[in-house]
Amino acid sequence: MMKDRRTKLIAIVGAVACLVMLASGVFIGYGVAAWQDSRSIARSAEASASGNGSGTSGSSGSSGSSSSSGSGGSSSSSSGSSSSSASPDSAAGKAMFKEVAGNYSWSSSAITRTDLTLRSDGTFNAAYTAADDENAAHLNSDTPSSTVNITGRFSSIRKTDAGYELQCDADSLTIGDRATPADQRRSGMKPCGTWQWYSGGTTLGQIRDETGAWGVGGLDPSRKAVALASDHGADALFLRMS
Repeated sequence: MMKDRRTKLIAIVGAVACLVMLASGVFIGYGVAAWQDSRSIARSAEASASGNGSGTSGSSGSSGSSSSSGSGGSSSSSSGSSSSSASPDSAAGKAMFKEVAGNYSWSSSAITRTDLTLRSDGTFNAAYTAADDENAAHLNSDTPSSTVNITGRFSSIRKTDAGYELQCDADSLTIGDRATPADQRRSGMKPCGTWQWYSGGTTLGQIRDETGAWGVGGLDPSRKAVALASDHGADALFLRMS
């Protein structure tokens, strides 16, 4: 009796064990199949992404080349415009000279001053005024003084990063007969060579460092101003007054 029960129990346990193993096998098989499917899907997605990426890269390359080429063209055009000079009689020259035209002033010392009027046609006239008494403290409106008139013309102008570069026509420069060599030098107008015009975005300190031009009167190196600076050793730094 006991032996029969034991035999049945063993049979039942064996059957249960077989069912468990069978279930585990099904589960594992399902898992493996699912994993393989997911790998296949992943590979397909990667292949698709790679293809799209190559296409996009190609398009980007074409677009970049096209854009770069376009930018290069514009840059070259701008650079060419910046490096080429124009005469006051040309349309481009007239437009540029119109921007720089105005009234300027520069003091080479406490008792000397040059007032310059630059016209839109490139011509200019200047008045160099010096105190008669070299021991005078300052050049005021009531200080006894003498004035020398100066006329001339800028022959060309070109665009720069900071403004414009102007070239003076030395042959056109005329200084009053009463001017001594010292007066001519202190006027800032002789020699009349290359000038740099600054549009107002550059500090006076930077202008001084770039051209060597400066003036008296407590100029603040950090101040930004519209200025016309000699770039040929005349030291003149004219500030636009109007």
